[in-house]
Amino acid sequence: AANFITLTNFTKGYHQGILMKNRHNEPVLFDYFDQNLNSWNSIIIGPTGTGKSYLMQSMLLQMLEQGVKVFGLDVGGVGETGGSYKKMVQLLNGRYVELNIDKPIPLNPFALIGDNFDTQKQLFLRAFIEKLLLERDQTSLSKIEQGFISKVLDKYVKEFRGPRNLTTFVNFFVKQVDPEGYVDTRLLARKMYMYTHGEYSRFLCADEMIEINEDLVCFDLKGLETHPDLQGIIAIIITGLLWDLMERNLGHHKVIFADELWKVLDDSSTIGHLVVELFRTARKMGAGIFAISQSIDDIEKVSFSTPIKDNALNHFILAHKSKQMDALTRSFGYGEREQALISSLERGEFMLDRDGRMTVMRADMSLFDHYLFTSDRQENNVLEKKIQHTGGNVVKAITEIVREKESAHETSPYFL
Repeated sequence: AANFITLTNFTKGYHQGILMKNRHNEPVLFDYFDQNLNSWNSIIIGPTGTGKSYLMQSMLLQMLEQGVKVFGLDVGGVGETGGSYKKMVQLLNGRYVELNIDKPIPLNPFALIGDNFDTQKQLFLRAFIEKLLLERDQTSLSKIEQGFISKVLDKYVKEFRGPRNLTTFVNFFVKQVDPEGYVDTRLLARKMYMYTHGEYSRFLCADEMIEINEDLVCFDLKGLETHPDLQGIIAIIITGLLWDLMERNLGHHKVIFADELWKVLDDSSTIGHLVVELFRTARKMGAGIFAISQSIDDIEKVSFSTPIKDNALNHFILAHKSKQMDALTRSFGYGEREQALISSLERGEFMLDRDGRMTVMRADMSLFDHYLFTSDRQENNVLEKKIQHTGGNVVKAITEIVREKESAHETSPYFL
């Protein structure tokens, strides 16, 4: 009990939450869902190899043990052992959904409407439709076109009888007429036809939406990186699905993590409104959102970065080199003290800036957890071979590696 008493850390006084350690190797409890905070959203920033996904998974594992529901979207990677989160999700009997052009899954955004077509759902569907219509060099449609799309969406939901999906919406849309003649509905409909008649239609024209009942779910979009247009569209659909999952589970604490999502979301005004509204209302739905990125520049490049940062009171900053510090300083207004703290971070440590209060901590995990969480290519190569040797048993494979490591450590001449 004495080890939990720390006079140098702002987490003093927390009696529940995530177990961390400070620089004195003292255990401290970090209450992520502190009721005194107006927001539970977070930004995790760390260059490649500094341990972003490792930290995220170590926190998620403890949250899951405490009954928190976890939903995620990863643009990171796939493979035999998968992206950063695949091993953990599968071992905990969660659901890991790898999206691939050759293996379409039902993603019908209109299935999320139900009987309640509120402002949030309209914003989500408008972002989806605009993403279909925008040319690659466009950042937004005209205000007139945006307004017309909103009116057609509202009319479609109220008047259309039958299965709602992208095909029936486009057929409904082309029959509408702008009384003032500013909107060419046929031209806009033609732009959407490529998504209702081409190879993408297998994804976007389903009558159903994938059913999610698990408490731990992760969508991996890496398999769509050769189809960037489809990848961005599906990122919006899954964002709407995650929002729906938050609303469906109002009685539980929830966490949504988005790893490198900014790489596939375009900088359009409607998408910006959608993301900002999600960050702004997450606390009311009992949720916290983690925006994870290699560089703050990836978030700064979108025009809606400021409201995202304003609605994320937790900043997890991992080790940065001196040449990478300028962007952090510019974005968060860090002075010499904060820069010195960040420069002093060792592997596994992070500076937590919680609503202006700062401390250095690290996740304290076992060697078993390390091989479960690691995204290091060399370590995963070793693990993949061991998994094959054990007949596909990941737990047994990790256990054997850990025993070998511990045995080597015990007989090491350096240790003796």
